[in-house]
Amino acid sequence: MNFLAATALLVVGPEDAFWLLVALTEGYFHESYFDESLSGAQADQEVLKELLEQKVPALTKHLEMTSPRWTDHCTPTHRLDGALATSDRTGRKCHQTRRAS
Repeated sequence: MNFLAATALLVVGPEDAFWLLVALTEGYFHESYFDESLSGAQADQEVLKELLEQKVPALTKHLEMTSPRWTDHCTPTHRLDGALATSDRTGRKCHQTRRAS
């Protein structure tokens, strides 16, 4: 979403960019996509993983050797005290984005 927001801000003002994101998230994504468990996002990760396994098995093998939990980097799936974070294969935190209160 950050890429969409940044691109929108290059073309329109902040308020129009905000309403564009609202329209996209409410019109395109199912409500489960952004709920507490992010179940919709996790379902999309599984679909992506299965499609890659079927269509590009060499890439899937490479990704799993590089990072066994590579789908964690597709969308934020770890929630820690109001923060979204992912970890690399050693378990160290790669990045963390604080949600605005």
